[in-house]
Amino acid sequence: MIRQLLQLAGILALAGFVVIAGLSGLSHWRGILTGRIGPKHTVLVRSGYGKLLVDFHATDAGEPPHWRWATWPHEFALSSPNLGGWWRYGGFGVARGGTRGGNTVWQLSIPYWAPALVCLLLAAALCLMPRAKPEPREESGEQ
Repeated sequence: MIRQLLQLAGILALAGFVVIAGLSGLSHWRGILTGRIGPKHTVLVRSGYGKLLVDFHATDAGEPPHWRWATWPHEFALSSPNLGGWWRYGGFGVARGGTRGGNTVWQLSIPYWAPALVCLLLAAALCLMPRAKPEPREESGEQ
């Protein structure tokens, strides 16, 4: 029973790898934006050039809460044209910026290769686990 659950988890991890790899490839042709603009805080998730960017900031524009979704074409490139040398850090990053009005934005940058690699390793570990050998049965009988 536990073995079957672990194999199912491995299959789900493999499916996660396929989805993440697909998003990574798509992000080189199209930018993707989704997120929630709330009354006090906004969380936006952007995807572009093989990276996932998550922005957290306060909302002060008085907009009603709503969800955002958009895609846009951009110039195809194998790496981000605006971030020369990002490979030195593996594409990971945490940045904080702001405006003179006091708004602060935190941005978390995660390259798609990292979660894809984790999913692939997890799938391999869970799907390729060796089967436990059944223990020999002892025959109990009177002679």
